[in-house]
Amino acid sequence: MKKSMIALLCCLLGLLILTTAAAETSDCLFDAATGSITGWTGKETIAEIPAEIGGIPVTAVAPLAFSGCTELETVYFPASIERIGEKAFLDCYSLTYLIFETSSLPYVDPTAFTGCPLTDVDI
Repeated sequence: MKKSMIALLCCLLGLLILTTAAAETSDCLFDAATGSITGWTGKETIAEIPAEIGGIPVTAVAPLAFSGCTELETVYFPASIERIGEKAFLDCYSLTYLIFETSSLPYVDPTAFTGCPLTDVDI
């Protein structure tokens, strides 16, 4: 029983490290339990949300995840995204261009892009 518990804890720790490492390389902070992007550490003008991190599908952008990213101009969403949460891109003053890799849009909260001067959306 004790060995099983230790093995399980080691596996979970390995998954956590793998997920965190993958999230860091994409500049996205990721909650593996919910499949949500919860933040962004990038300084680039383009954010490419990955379809998966550590083998786990990215299905949502959490509320306030990109809030205040004033340098951000373009965001690429993979087909795996099902939901863009409340105020996810609040006050991203330079965000003008969205690219969706799908013909069916995800649910987008009405406040998701508050304060963004969007001019172009490609589907």
